[in-house]
Amino acid sequence: GRLRADAALDEALSSMGGCVYGRFWQLQVRRPSLTIPVLELMATCINFLTFEELVAAARCVVLEIDALASPTVLSKHRAGCAGLRVVLGIFTRLPQFRRFIDGEQRLFTSHVFGAGNPLGDSASRGKLRELTSLCEMLGMQAREVRLPPAAFEFVNAVLEALGEPLLTQEERAQRAGAPEPTAPPPRQTPQQRQQRHRRRQATRRTAGVPATW
Repeated sequence: GRLRADAALDEALSSMGGCVYGRFWQLQVRRPSLTIPVLELMATCINFLTFEELVAAARCVVLEIDALASPTVLSKHRAGCAGLRVVLGIFTRLPQFRRFIDGEQRLFTSHVFGAGNPLGDSASRGKLRELTSLCEMLGMQAREVRLPPAAFEFVNAVLEALGEPLLTQEERAQRAGAPEPTAPPPRQTPQQRQQRHRRRQATRRTAGVPATW
């Protein structure tokens, strides 16, 4: 089986998507730590988790990616960028991944140029008309699928490790092609929380409110 995913990042869109045999998904999520290399690698991992049961019996599964960093990171199990290391570390500990690696290896990666990945690109950008047309030309019916709980758990684990807010209900419930959901406010650092607490205490003292309230 060949699994194709992609990601897009610009001022108007921060999104991931994938398509396998006409089944497709899209997840729009914008966070400061989610650069395009990180999004590309996350998209590949989410795509695998989403369609893992579909290819469970396959003797060879190839993750086709048009970002040069992702195949290298996944095949060598190491990354230079901190964000990529986080994604790789979480993904390679998952039982779904281990089932394809332990014993006889059945999971491989391959680089495919962007022009050769129109299904993944269309899915990641929510271009449903183009995606439907491509699937019809290939004799497939385009059908959106919901991400499984394992995919959402993976995304939240990455966001947690990067110090970013977890997925909101709006982000989890979105449909492909819909406008980008509103991103939650950034998490406060311990220093920011301490400063906020001091300002609150100072305001209370000025107002004559006991500090213990």
